[in-house]
Amino acid sequence: MSASQAFPDLTVEVQWNDAASGKSGRAVIKNGVLAEQAVQSHAPGGAALQDVRADADGGLRLALACERWRELWHGYVIAQDQHAFFRVAGSAGSCELFSSDGIEAEWAERWTVSSGDATYAELVPREPIADDELRELDRLAQEFSREWIWFEESEPAETAVERARFEAYGYPVRAANLRSEKLRKVLRPEEGGLALGSFGEGTRWIPELLRGCWLRPAR
Repeated sequence: MSASQAFPDLTVEVQWNDAASGKSGRAVIKNGVLAEQAVQSHAPGGAALQDVRADADGGLRLALACERWRELWHGYVIAQDQHAFFRVAGSAGSCELFSSDGIEAEWAERWTVSSGDATYAELVPREPIADDELRELDRLAQEFSREWIWFEESEPAETAVERARFEAYGYPVRAANLRSEKLRKVLRPEEGGLALGSFGEGTRWIPELLRGCWLRPAR
């Protein structure tokens, strides 16, 4: 006897992610019957566009991972003392940038760009992020963070190697930090700091948009 037959009111939700094929999805089973199913395509594992910038002393300037999602671009962005989900609709010079407050499940800010000028607005009320998009944003953020980021607030035992390497290299520890191996072996010297980017000529405006709007000291 299945669990659904033994417990007729039982609802089971299953989520899955196949990074290799670039697909993820969910299924809801009620009373032993498939009640809901959704499949979302995304860039295959390792295919997300990335842009990472650091100061010469290893300090994180800005790092982001971004994927095409339906007719939009969306992703995760992090600096030394802030991080957020983001969504971009439109094209270079004429677009809208939305960002969350931290990794909350709602859009909190919007920049409207027209003819190169950006107009900022705090969203009141805030706009909920749809569940299917939120799952993709969360997946993207977790994958990117595992590869690139470690946090000062993490348990010392979990980050002992990174803390020791930072001390040995003379890097100050901030709230959010790039992994030492990335700083030493992956990033390359650029404009007085370190950088690595996989955005092409047609998409390079996206990290530039985040640097020019979201990263502003006073927003």
